[in-house]
Amino acid sequence: MKTVLKILAVSAVTTVFRIAIQMVMPQAEQNVLEPSVFVTNGTLPIAFGVLALLVYGILAAAFLLFNRGISGDRIVRGVKYGAALAFIWAVFLFEQLPHGTSFLLDNVLYALVDGFALLIMGLLIGLLLTERDNGGKTVRDAASIAGKGAPAKTAAWVSITTVVFVLGRMLQYNVFGTYSSFEAKPVVTILWCIGAGAVSAGVTIWLRNRAAATGRYRHPLAIACSLFAVNLAFFNFFMPLVLDVSILDLLVRTGVDIAAIALGLLIATSAVKGMKRTAIGSLPESGSGR
Repeated sequence: MKTVLKILAVSAVTTVFRIAIQMVMPQAEQNVLEPSVFVTNGTLPIAFGVLALLVYGILAAAFLLFNRGISGDRIVRGVKYGAALAFIWAVFLFEQLPHGTSFLLDNVLYALVDGFALLIMGLLIGLLLTERDNGGKTVRDAASIAGKGAPAKTAAWVSITTVVFVLGRMLQYNVFGTYSSFEAKPVVTILWCIGAGAVSAGVTIWLRNRAAATGRYRHPLAIACSLFAVNLAFFNFFMPLVLDVSILDLLVRTGVDIAAIALGLLIATSAVKGMKRTAIGSLPESGSGR
């Protein structure tokens, strides 16, 4: 019960902070999308507050899956976790969409504010939810999980997953016709896809290693992908609170992005294992006279 109350406290304080910042933020004008029903009937603050409480509460609770695998003292572990989630929000906030009119207000400012809110959440998590001792000898170093070829493996994971993510976005733009600036800004959009895929893969791999380091979970990659999916879904569904967007379009966008990251990491994991088996098979046998 104490843990539930602490999670609620983290969620409530973070939500109050985020709403307070929202109230003083300058708003960019746009004429592409209509305002949402929450804006027109004046219930946006209530709707925003309810969703924010849910989002920050679930993200704070999910920290307990990774806590014992994150190195550092209490505050550092919480902030690391918050920063990992903030990287995902930041990179998706930099997507160039048709209704955007000000790069500074629509992209940079929101990335800073939302990222800072998640860092505040991480700080509170460190203070309220993090164990004073993160396991000592019972927690294996995350680097040992990946093995000696960790940098090469990580590069392979990120590269393969990024390619799958970009292909998933091309599917969205050319087959499903999801809302984007692909036709007007193809180069910028593709460059963003590469960056978003790389950041999403990198953060999910980091979470996977944290989950693996606890030694508690049989499928740490599934745990990491699940948190990525929840984090991205919550991020995307803040948009309908403010703008009148197609929910079906949003579901397709969210679903394909999540599937692309999960599938990319599964393919990458199989490829890395295959490379390892090939490398072992190519070693000369002992006693061969050489």
